[in-house]
Amino acid sequence: MNRSYIKGQDLARVFPALELVDASRCLVEEVLLEIGRLTLETVLSMSAVDVAGEPRRGKEKGPVRHHGSQPGRLMVGGKRIQVDRPRLRSKDGHEVGVPAYEALSRDPKQADRVLSRVLKGISTREYRGVFDEPSEELGLSKSNISRKVAEAGEEALKALTERPITTRQLAVFVDGIHIGDSMAISAVGVDEAGRKQVLGLSEGATESATSVGVLLDSMIERGMDPSLGILFILDGSKAIARAVKDRFPNGVIQRCQVHKLRNVLDHLPEGKRRRYAALIDLAWKLPYEQAIAKLEEIAKELEVLHPGAAASLREGMAGTR
Repeated sequence: MNRSYIKGQDLARVFPALELVDASRCLVEEVLLEIGRLTLETVLSMSAVDVAGEPRRGKEKGPVRHHGSQPGRLMVGGKRIQVDRPRLRSKDGHEVGVPAYEALSRDPKQADRVLSRVLKGISTREYRGVFDEPSEELGLSKSNISRKVAEAGEEALKALTERPITTRQLAVFVDGIHIGDSMAISAVGVDEAGRKQVLGLSEGATESATSVGVLLDSMIERGMDPSLGILFILDGSKAIARAVKDRFPNGVIQRCQVHKLRNVLDHLPEGKRRRYAALIDLAWKLPYEQAIAKLEEIAKELEVLHPGAAASLREGMAGTR
């Protein structure tokens, strides 16, 4: 089989997965939350070391001592996640707070700012120092003891985000997810067995060909073969399409129907969204020529009272089917 192109049997495995775009988005969010958890636990460990020094086996000396850990909860990306929170006690047995945990609890946006900086490190693959700025913001010193903890966190981040891509990907979803005031560009692949996996993350906007290019280049370096035929499902960004075509000349680009439908429905009043969502979904299930004719019929109906919705439906119409 010439593997430079997507064959019928390949598409048969891809199409069921195309119905799971939202599930793929959940997968990306899970990975982002895992990165957030790892990041925050590293910062909390640094904060505990700043107060009590490095944990030592046996009887500890000093006014404040490590006393194991306990579950804690912090906000990341609008979601409350569980973290492993270090416990500290004074020499006389009183509980001592971990300054970074208290700061992150007071200002939930701090965690998003920390994660945004970590995403920049992931984009450049310059992990060393990703915890320096969060340290300053959270009132931590840059002691050599804290640096040992930070280096362990940096290595863990590298292992999590630079995993080799060992299976052939038939389809790749590229999308952007907001984290606080920043955006993470994500790529989720569907392999020949129909398994989904996060292929990469990068900090930046989907409107930036450079940011998307960084993500795609990383995927190629970690094992994706740019000569193979791969179906790319995109959100309509011309920058993403250009970056894909520059690197995957045999790639086939499909506009993401979920994004397209959301864009159209955003122009409609609530009471009409269900009807037009059903009509558009039925049109997409028709053979190509019939689908285009039906979509144009829907657009003509919409343009009477909702010209914005009609224009949105027509924009890139051929690429959504």
